[in-house]
Amino acid sequence: MLQILNSLTLDFLTIIYTLLRLYRVICYTKILLDQIVFINPYVWPFSAFKLLAGPYFRFWNRFFPQQAFRRYGINFSGIIALEILNIAIRALGHLIRYITPLHYL
Repeated sequence: MLQILNSLTLDFLTIIYTLLRLYRVICYTKILLDQIVFINPYVWPFSAFKLLAGPYFRFWNRFFPQQAFRRYGINFSGIIALEILNIAIRALGHLIRYITPLHYL
């Protein structure tokens, strides 16, 4: 019974790990598309990235608002949000490797 529970936990964590890695690609794509001037982010293929990754970046923007530097504003919340997502993915990967028995490798 414990082995079945361990296997189900491992499968669930692996699915979450894969989804987080996919979401990281979506977040990086959203940041990239925001920097390209001639792409309209409100048309269909590009608006999907803004729709999927926008709430995540807005969440972190509440905690790290735009910082004033002379006359310009610098927004560090996107960088911090991506780093927190990278740390979560790395920690989950280490947890999966720790849980995985040696005969699965």
